[in-house]
Amino acid sequence: MKPRCAKHNRAMRWLPWKRFWVCPLPLCPERSAAAGPAKGKPIRRTQGCRIFADGRVVLRGWLWRVRKLEVYEMDGRCCVQCGLRLDPPGSGAFHEAEIHHIGGRGMHGSKRDDRIFVEGKRNLETRCAYCHRAVKRDFEIKDAK
Repeated sequence: MKPRCAKHNRAMRWLPWKRFWVCPLPLCPERSAAAGPAKGKPIRRTQGCRIFADGRVVLRGWLWRVRKLEVYEMDGRCCVQCGLRLDPPGSGAFHEAEIHHIGGRGMHGSKRDDRIFVEGKRNLETRCAYCHRAVKRDFEIKDAK
């Protein structure tokens, strides 16, 4: 049996790509109680970009390279922890900048968010290889406990 819209008392429509029921009338915000797409499934996918229901954005290819350069320029071309002057990310130089996800990427990108600011806080920052490895080691030690 189909669920009914509480506002209009009409049978709701199933949207398989969004994985929830919606009211058939346009501009009605009603959704079923089991609303929201399945965890980890993008609601919109364009070339090089995936947007999820919780607001996360995952970039790939040239869009991710552009985002890395934006973060690199925003941090003044230096490591935010030690202040070492760095070469651009992707340059292949010895002191190449690496972009660190403060919020954590999760296993295989399950929690990955490539936005620079998330809920008013910084999510991406520029680090040198040494500082980036140190942060990763600290994170792994905390997870093991």
